[in-house]
Amino acid sequence: MKNIKINKQIHLKDFEKFDFVCLDMFGEYPLKRGSGHHTLRIEKSRYRKRIINFVEGGNDKETINKIVEEWRVPSYNHLDEPGRDFAHYELICDEDGFIDRITIMPRECECVLKWFLEDLAFI
Repeated sequence: MKNIKINKQIHLKDFEKFDFVCLDMFGEYPLKRGSGHHTLRIEKSRYRKRIINFVEGGNDKETINKIVEEWRVPSYNHLDEPGRDFAHYELICDEDGFIDRITIMPRECECVLKWFLEDLAFI
């Protein structure tokens, strides 16, 4: 598990602008979370080409195999697995809904989160 401290103002409402993200849902079912704790779900298909280019671009077969074996980019390992269409992250917020930190669980992809946060910055 890895915690990333958020140093800029990102509010939960900022996520509503994206159709490929969802808060506090497990499939079609809403999750009941405590105050200040939310689950962020991001569709990996949005970043599919970027994931592939990140791993395969400029790397030889041996390097790609090492990236896969060491789970350096988990979303690449899960690209074609049924039921692994989303990346999940835990959000910890203050009482006003601003994100304080994001928790990345093992085998979830930090790259997808990084790219999403970059997209969020350009709104």
